[in-house]
Amino acid sequence: MRSGLNMQPGNLAMRFFKALIRPRQVMIMDSASVKAAKNWRVRLITVLLIPIIFTLLGLTLGHFYLSGSQVSNILPQYVQLQRQYKLLRDKLATSQANNDIKNARIESLESANQQQQHNTSLLKERVTNFESILDARKMRGVQILQAKLHASKKDVISFYVSLVKGGNYPRHVRGNIQFIAKDKMGENIIFNFENGRNTLPYDMETHTLLHGNISVPNATVLDTQSPITLILRNHKGKELSRKTCIIKELI
Repeated sequence: MRSGLNMQPGNLAMRFFKALIRPRQVMIMDSASVKAAKNWRVRLITVLLIPIIFTLLGLTLGHFYLSGSQVSNILPQYVQLQRQYKLLRDKLATSQANNDIKNARIESLESANQQQQHNTSLLKERVTNFESILDARKMRGVQILQAKLHASKKDVISFYVSLVKGGNYPRHVRGNIQFIAKDKMGENIIFNFENGRNTLPYDMETHTLLHGNISVPNATVLDTQSPITLILRNHKGKELSRKTCIIKELI
C-alpha cells in the first residue's frame, strides 16, 4: 500500500497507457444457453478513438460544406460585379475617346479660325495698300508710299519700302534709295545694303516694293528713338523726296 502511494508519475502514465492498449475479452451470453454467443477482444483505446474520429470527421465535413456553400453564394455576385466593372470601363473608354475627338475638333476649329483671321487681316492690308497706290497714282512723280524699319539683330535693320509712280509718262522710271542717320555726336551715318553699297536701285512702271536688310556701322549706337531718313533719288542722282522713319523694334 505504501509502495503504491510512492509510485512515480512515469510509472502511473505507463500503467495507464498499458491499460488503454491491453486487450479485454468481451462476451455476450445467450439467454437460452449457458454458453457465450459472442466472444471477442477489445482494446479500451479503440473504444475511445472511434467517437473522436467520427467527431473530427463530422466537423471537417461540416466545415467544407459551409465553405462551399459560402463560395457558391459569393461566386454569382463576383461574376456580376466583374460584368458591371467591364461595362463601366467600356463606358469610360468610350467617353474619353469622345472627349478626345471633341477636343481635337475644337483645336482644329480654333486653328482654322486663327488662320482665317490672319488671312482676313492680310487681305485687308492688301486692299488698303492697293487703295493707297490708286490714290498716289493720281499725283505726278515718284513718291514714297510707305517705309518701315525693324531691328532684327543688334547690327542689322530690316526695311520695307513701297514706291509709287504717278501719271503715265514716262512709262519706266529708275533711281535708287538710301538710308542715312546722325549719331549722338551729330556725325552722318551711312548704312550699307546687302549688295555692299550704300544705295539700292529701283526700276518700275507703276509701283514697286523694296525690302531687305541694312547693316549698322561698327561702334554705332542706335535706339528706338533714333530717326533714320530714307532718301529717294531718280536715275540722275537728283533727290526727289525723303521720309523719316523710326525703328519699331530693337533687339
